[in-house]
Amino acid sequence: MTHPSTDEVRDAVSRVAKLVTAAASRKQAAYTEAKQAEAALLATLLQELAGPALTAISGRLQVSSANTFESRSCCLLAGDATPRRAAAGTYLGKALYCLTDGELVAVEYAGSWQPDDPSMPGTWTASLHDTAPREAVQAFRLDDVVARLSKSLQATAEGNSRAADDLDERAKRVAAISLLLRR
Repeated sequence: MTHPSTDEVRDAVSRVAKLVTAAASRKQAAYTEAKQAEAALLATLLQELAGPALTAISGRLQVSSANTFESRSCCLLAGDATPRRAAAGTYLGKALYCLTDGELVAVEYAGSWQPDDPSMPGTWTASLHDTAPREAVQAFRLDDVVARLSKSLQATAEGNSRAADDLDERAKRVAAISLLLRR
């Protein structure tokens, strides 16, 4: 049995390295293309929902432990509505919100709490910055965003349906009382 020469081994390694590099390049290109498609889908989705639909599912964003709120109304799309306690007495968290005009806002939470007395409230703040759909899909999973939007819209629709049913029932009661008063 003959062993390959050093040059043959180098050539073989070089060919394999080129194949691996080419495959990695194709994989990166596919990933980039998929993220661009997700960003476009997110932008389109938010454009479609901007206005009344987002207003219906929006609320106020708490930006500090001192109950300070962002002045603009927004809807939580992904992440944490408030920070979570992390190890060593820190608060951490991030979230993605959508303003009622369809613009995206990324939120990062930071703060501290007393690890030796967890019952003591800590302090935290949130920093906000406008973000593009492309950045949003890099930081958050698009399927999580769509699921949360769907759940919020569905809950609002059910709430509106119950409210309409309640109003209808109240109207019937008022009509019955009105009939009784006329007698």
